[in-house]
Amino acid sequence: MSADTPLSKRAWQKLFETGLEPQLVTDPGGRVLAANQAAVRLLDSSDCPLIGSSVADLVEESERSRIVGLLRRVREGSPGPLESEADLRAGRGDSTRVS
Repeated sequence: MSADTPLSKRAWQKLFETGLEPQLVTDPGGRVLAANQAAVRLLDSSDCPLIGSSVADLVEESERSRIVGLLRRVREGSPGPLESEADLRAGRGDSTRVS
């Protein structure tokens, strides 16, 4: 494959699935549609399935309004990078800081 040949959908999927950084794909409302293996290891638990859950439910309660606001700006098409940090409720009951 040459440097200017686009990666196939299958190659992108493999990169997503095997990436070391936790990644979530959400719908415009913030519902998790897909998660890579690293995200599942970090967040998934038997009492709170990851797929179909709201991103807002995955963060500590004190962070929810800020994350909901960020998702709203994404839906509205706000220009520029939208970055944030949050304390996630990891599946084992502990909290993990992410950005």
